[in-house]
Amino acid sequence: MFTKDNGVGLWAMDNSVVAGNDKDPITNFSRQTKDFQYNYFGAKDQSGFAMAFGEKRDQTTASNYMNIKFSNAADGSKVNLVNENNRTGTNKGIAGILVNTNDANDVVNNYGKISEDTSSVTNLRAYGAVVNKGIFRNYGDIKLNDSLMPTQNKDIKDEDMKKANVGIIANTYDKDKGTGGINTTIENYADITIGDDANSAKIQEAGLFMDIML
Repeated sequence: MFTKDNGVGLWAMDNSVVAGNDKDPITNFSRQTKDFQYNYFGAKDQSGFAMAFGEKRDQTTASNYMNIKFSNAADGSKVNLVNENNRTGTNKGIAGILVNTNDANDVVNNYGKISEDTSSVTNLRAYGAVVNKGIFRNYGDIKLNDSLMPTQNKDIKDEDMKKANVGIIANTYDKDKGTGGINTTIENYADITIGDDANSAKIQEAGLFMDIML
């Protein structure tokens, strides 16, 4: 599956269950035999999401049992602070899952693993999941590439930290508190790994973070 600017590979509404036949009937967890491959080929200043969960009707309880792999324009030359404006991949944001429901008590469960495909290397604004509103429960391991990676640590500015890769990010609420903050809950029951590069200039960012709006 591939999309262009601000695209979503799979958009699920209400009580959707993605790949429910991959659920173990005893443990209720994913057998993790199926992968959802998402490829972003849009503009570098736009975003891409492999899966998104929303709501139109009553309170939502949705689940995903597929492993998610995303590729950022198949750009293996690294999208990072040094070259963020001259690469083909997005530097605005790419994520495995977007939770964008209507109610603070809506629930989205993820049982699949989330990672960046080896065809691309994204060192900034890559997220396992972005939660705008609702409860996100994660049971699948999240693995992302190293964060930022400028030529030297001294090149990193305070504002650059908001560009770091994050396992699960909850957006802050807006002025009327309509999204994020008090309306967002993250529960993580799996491993989140950011980077494994031995580069001494790398920044490995937090697994959970509450801050920006995409």
